[in-house]
Amino acid sequence: MPRLTKQHFEWLAKEIAPMLQEGKADEFANLVQEFGRRTYIGSSDAKIIYQSDVYAWEDLITQKREGKPIEFDKAARMRIDAGNYMENFVIDKFSEAAKVTVNGRGVEFDNDYFHSTTDAMASSGHVIEAKTHWGYMSIDELGDLYAPQCQHHMLVTKTKFCWMPVFFGLRARLEWRQIKRDDEWISQYKIQAAKFYDWLINDNKPDDMEFMLPPIWSDMYVTNVKHMNLDEDTLSQLNIKAQTIIEAKKAQDEASLSKSDFKDLLPEKCKQMDYDMGGNWEGHTIRVTRSKSNTLTLKHIAPKEAKDD
Repeated sequence: MPRLTKQHFEWLAKEIAPMLQEGKADEFANLVQEFGRRTYIGSSDAKIIYQSDVYAWEDLITQKREGKPIEFDKAARMRIDAGNYMENFVIDKFSEAAKVTVNGRGVEFDNDYFHSTTDAMASSGHVIEAKTHWGYMSIDELGDLYAPQCQHHMLVTKTKFCWMPVFFGLRARLEWRQIKRDDEWISQYKIQAAKFYDWLINDNKPDDMEFMLPPIWSDMYVTNVKHMNLDEDTLSQLNIKAQTIIEAKKAQDEASLSKSDFKDLLPEKCKQMDYDMGGNWEGHTIRVTRSKSNTLTLKHIAPKEAKDD
């Protein structure tokens, strides 16, 4: 049980008395949950704690001590509400697609002053952290974003991985990743969290903040060809191929601009315009057509095709 500060006792005395007098069981249950958020370190706190920003720590401590809610603009609030609303849908679809049996939702765990309220638990005992994304990030970018939260869950539940299913709203697509436990990161996180907790409970502001790298949650990694010990002939061939790729991309970009120039020449009510080439390209034609829906299309017609027309 965490130590209670003077602010905690004052808050409890103020909030509990009316509920006990009026017999409001539901409100009392919500109060207990809110009290937990103020005295424990939850999974949503992990990202702030590991980044070691003293000002962000101070804001989080103020929120916990004073019950100060995080303020969101209207759009952000809508996204959060939509994510909460979609949570069970995402879990159900993930369970069906990945053949993972769900064994309980909203299950809570405690480990010292660390707390986790999980979205769901798999029958294997692993946490399911469901997300809904309305932007353009990839599943692996979201893995990087939410890995600290998942590592916190694994610390509390003492498990080796965490499922992260994501529903991409703009694409109506479900994807998921297995977030692996990073024991080295968790060890550093526990040291940082102890400093944060000491500040929260005992008002001992830390003198130093340890820099932490993001957790490694996947076997995938980044490298450079120069670190792969390839022979000189292979490197020379790769250099030629790289130049070909760059030149092809440059030509593609120039072709896109040229197509736009031809399309811009098409008169407003003209449905087809031909440009007959000369010189070494005699017999070739560039044709621009306009559809009934006003879509412009550019086509290269080779000499044989031109005769068939």
